[in-house]
Amino acid sequence: MKRLGVVEADFDKKNKVQSRDLGKLHLIGLTLIKCYLGQKMLTKLKQVTALAYLVATVSSQA
Repeated sequence: MKRLGVVEADFDKKNKVQSRDLGKLHLIGLTLIKCYLGQKMLTKLKQVTALAYLVATVSSQA
């Protein structure tokens, strides 16, 4: 029931709340994007490392 009170709050107050929440969402979005890109970089790094290891082992056996 408290939720309804928030919706019925005067326009000015509601606007402030919304803009503050949007700011939070924006920050969360940026963090998620950074994490996602970070993960992609890590995966790339792992792939490159695995490839380098593979090349090293093959060339040492030859």
